[in-house]
Amino acid sequence: MIIGLTGGIGSGKSEVSAILKNQFHLPIIDADTISEDLVKPGRKGLQAVSRAFGEAVLTDDGELNREVLRQRISQNDDDMRMLNSVLHPLIESEVKAQIEEYTRLGEKHMVYDCPLLFEARQEKFVDLTVVVVCDDEERTRRIVKRDRCTEEDARKMMAIQLPQEQMVSRADIVIDNNGSIDDLNRAVAFVMDKIDRL
Repeated sequence: MIIGLTGGIGSGKSEVSAILKNQFHLPIIDADTISEDLVKPGRKGLQAVSRAFGEAVLTDDGELNREVLRQRISQNDDDMRMLNSVLHPLIESEVKAQIEEYTRLGEKHMVYDCPLLFEARQEKFVDLTVVVVCDDEERTRRIVKRDRCTEEDARKMMAIQLPQEQMVSRADIVIDNNGSIDDLNRAVAFVMDKIDRL
């Protein structure tokens, strides 16, 4: 079974992914890792991004200037759509390859960890969707602490994603992450028990 894992920025999706990997030993297909690898120097993804956005999004060393690109996509929906249109076909190709490899290895369950699972219509790859949710105030606090940004910037990053309510309406399973890490561990264990019974 392919489990699609998603959630808004600051929701704690990465913590859930880590629990599934470290405690339940599930293989993780990580969309962010794939995306980061695709935009390394010499890779097709970086070439596509620089063609779409120009050399302003590159550093003097020819690497992707993530901060410049992040500012652009957080301020302009068209830029966000353009970035998705150039990267998502490349990401999809790699996701398919990893699914095929884990299937060949006989894995019973695997996790597709994808922040834009619904926005990018990536749920077509999965059998079941799990959404991690958290109050907006707590999400803002976490983003500010993690990214050392302002609350305004954190809210902008949250605003460019699908609202949590819409994610929940499309989810098979919802994990509430407003409690402690122990609460989260228990919630993930409950979900895995439920999945194993399917």
